[in-house]
Amino acid sequence: MNLAEYLQTPGATATALAAEVGCSVSTITRAAKGETLPNRRTMDRIYKATGRRVHPRSYLETIP
Repeated sequence: MNLAEYLQTPGATATALAAEVGCSVSTITRAAKGETLPNRRTMDRIYKATGRRVHPRSYLETIP
């Protein structure tokens, strides 16, 4: 599952995830759109905050 897919799951919001991860909402939304890659620390925090559903490898799918 990638970040965009995760954000489509019921109850998941970029705002809530950003608060849990400790980053800005724009960091989450831009990463979900494939506009930017989060840094390694943020990827790890997203991985943990999503219950290990959004694996850091999933960001490789968004690179053109």
